[in-house]
Amino acid sequence: EPGSTDTPVEDAAPDADEPAGGIVGWWRDYNARAKDMASQIKALGLAGFTAYGIFNTAYYTLAFTTAWSIRSVPSNIGIAATWRIAGEVMALVWAGSQVTKLARAGMALALAPKIDGFMNQWSEKWGKSKEFIFVGITLGCFLGSAAFFAVLIVLKAQFA
Repeated sequence: EPGSTDTPVEDAAPDADEPAGGIVGWWRDYNARAKDMASQIKALGLAGFTAYGIFNTAYYTLAFTTAWSIRSVPSNIGIAATWRIAGEVMALVWAGSQVTKLARAGMALALAPKIDGFMNQWSEKWGKSKEFIFVGITLGCFLGSAAFFAVLIVLKAQFA
């Protein structure tokens, strides 16, 4: 209030630099570590991105396969409804991926030097650029897992 001599009470959120406890502090620390690891992966170039992509592919394949095998699907609901349920399962798998992001990033950082060596070997052996090798691995991961997921979904729709 204007003219008041009372000291104002601070009820604003703490600054980003101030430590916060509980879930807010944990979340802030987690995001800071994730950003730091992401910049380390980026600094490793194609090998870092490739390593992280391989671990993402492994995570999503294992997590979706596990969740999908547990999730029941009513019989005779049709393929479209089964795909909708698969979308719900994938949303759950994505949420889980947020929790495992640091572990996958850490493994990618550890594996990136080996991946770099393999990419260099393959590049020399096949006479292709490292970028070409990267695209091939990326497409292989994406298309391979997408085909695998499609087979799992169609099989469950047919035999539920």
